[in-house]
Amino acid sequence: MSEKKFLQVLDASPSAGLWIGAKGGRAALEALLPLLEGVDPSPSIVALDFSSVKLLTASAVRTGALPLLSALLERKHCGVMVNVAEDALDEIQLAAEASKAVIVCADLSANGLTNGAVLGFLDLKLRETLTHMVALGEADAKGISERSGAQIVVTVWNNRLVSLQALGLATERRVGRTKMYAPIVKGMTYGR
Repeated sequence: MSEKKFLQVLDASPSAGLWIGAKGGRAALEALLPLLEGVDPSPSIVALDFSSVKLLTASAVRTGALPLLSALLERKHCGVMVNVAEDALDEIQLAAEASKAVIVCADLSANGLTNGAVLGFLDLKLRETLTHMVALGEADAKGISERSGAQIVVTVWNNRLVSLQALGLATERRVGRTKMYAPIVKGMTYGR
């Protein structure tokens, strides 16, 4: 991804703003998948705007949001669920944990993406790497190795950064031969 993160927004409120049950998730997915064809093909961050969604259940997240986020990752985009109602965050957490997945939720305003949180399952080593990357704002494996102070070879940190990018939690850009990684939401945290 380029240094300037390109943000695209999709309205996630088909079906009268109701994401209820597995069937409702599949219906939302079916309505939203065609919209991905209109997303700029360059790698970017795609915000799925849930501000008009009145009700969101864990089953709908599992059958609708998770496959949609996976489809974005396949297209080299990082997906973020934005402006989600507070009570729906528990449903997202439940679905992500049950699926052993991670989902980034954040607020979207004129100031961009804020209050980012990674919900779901992230192993301890990746959490540690995420924490260092977020604290540095942008980092390469060497920078994280130095910050951590741990006796771990740089290639291990690099592999962890690549894993965070593959999960859609980080962007990557090249500076000469070095790959720099940044969180998709500045200052995001693990959990709520």
